[in-house]
Amino acid sequence: MTAVANPIPDKKERERERLKAQYAKLKASMTAEEFREKNRKAIRRFRTLNPEATKAHASKYRSTPNGRVMRSISASRYQKKNADRLRPKIAAARLLNQYGLTPDQRDRMLAAQKHKCPICAHDLTQTCRKGIDHDHRTGAVRGILHGLCNTMLGHAKDSIATLERAIAYLEEHNIGGMF
Repeated sequence: MTAVANPIPDKKERERERLKAQYAKLKASMTAEEFREKNRKAIRRFRTLNPEATKAHASKYRSTPNGRVMRSISASRYQKKNADRLRPKIAAARLLNQYGLTPDQRDRMLAAQKHKCPICAHDLTQTCRKGIDHDHRTGAVRGILHGLCNTMLGHAKDSIATLERAIAYLEEHNIGGMF
C-alpha cells in the first residue's frame, strides 16, 4: 500500500500561507522605505517584549562563524566612528585592568615625579610615549617612565646585575667622550 499525500494542509501550514499572503499584501501597499521602517519598529517591539528569546538568538548567532565576523566588523566600524570619544575610555580601562591604576592615580604619580622620567629626566609631556613601570613578579607599580627607559628595564628583566654590566660596558667602551 502506498502512502498518499494529504491534500488538506495542516493547521500550521495554513497559518504560514496566511501570514505569507498578509506579508506580501502589506509590502505591496507601502514604499520600500515605509516597509523597512515598519519592520524595524516591529523588530524593536518584539525585542522589547521578548528579551530572553532575543538574547538566546543573539548568543546563538554570535557563536557562528558569520556572527563572529559580523561582530568584529561591527565593532571595528563603531570604534572608528567613535574613536575620539572611545580612546580615553579604552586607555583608562587598560590602565585599570593591567595595573590597577585610575587616570587620577596616574596623574598624581606624574605630578609627584614632576612630570620627569626618573631615569633619563625626559619631560613626560602629553606627546611623549610613557610606560608604567611595574615589578613583573608582584605586579606592583613603581613609577611612570619614558617609554624607551621602561623598555630598557624590561629587556634587562629588571636585573640590577645586568644593568651594572651594561654600565661597565659603556664605561669601558666610552670612545668619543659622550659621557
